[in-house]
Amino acid sequence: MKGKQQFLCQVPVLADLADEDLTKLADQLVEKGFDHEELIMAEGDVGDFLIILTEGKVKITLYSRAGREFVLHTFGAGAVVGEMAILDDEPRSANVIGDGEGKYLILHRRVFKDFVVRRPEVALKLVKQLSQRLREANEKLSDLALLDVSSRVARHLLQLATERGEETDDGVFVADRPTHQDIANLIGTSRETVSRVMSALLKKQFIRYDGKGLVIPLEGMDSLEDAIE
Repeated sequence: MKGKQQFLCQVPVLADLADEDLTKLADQLVEKGFDHEELIMAEGDVGDFLIILTEGKVKITLYSRAGREFVLHTFGAGAVVGEMAILDDEPRSANVIGDGEGKYLILHRRVFKDFVVRRPEVALKLVKQLSQRLREANEKLSDLALLDVSSRVARHLLQLATERGEETDDGVFVADRPTHQDIANLIGTSRETVSRVMSALLKKQFIRYDGKGLVIPLEGMDSLEDAIE
């Protein structure tokens, strides 16, 4: 249980709790693992638990009537996922799927509700987190409605540079660049369309590949900004 407690104190919504609270909470959490593409939560299911990611990543997805996957968000270790259904007692609003292998802790609804009665500040932090995620979702919907595909690809690459990039002498390096299918799922288009846009960006030297990584030269950052209409 000590390992769980040490991890929980690093989770943003739980970080300010006393050791005693974290110990009691850790004692009631169940650890599970997941595989790549494993369905952890399904849209429409009863939301009787939330999860706290300890290793790996998950993606939050919806599917079109044609079966196309649309990725709303991805989360890594320390993220609390599935809290919306816990808070409003409604069915799951999206799917949670393993993006590679990983592990998570399960917090059941009954335990959660008993806990926040004693520590309501945790619920307030979760509401703040939900508000932030809603803003991000609204921004993504705005991009889908107002930006063409080239602009959406450019914005996604700039977000990668900001969130995961490492500054170098000649630009920003992003390790483990996403596949064209990954980008397509995130920005709501087809892999073929993303491939065409990426080829054009490579030809214009706005970006370049470096092994499995991606480099955005300094002048390429400005060019991508200009490409967002």
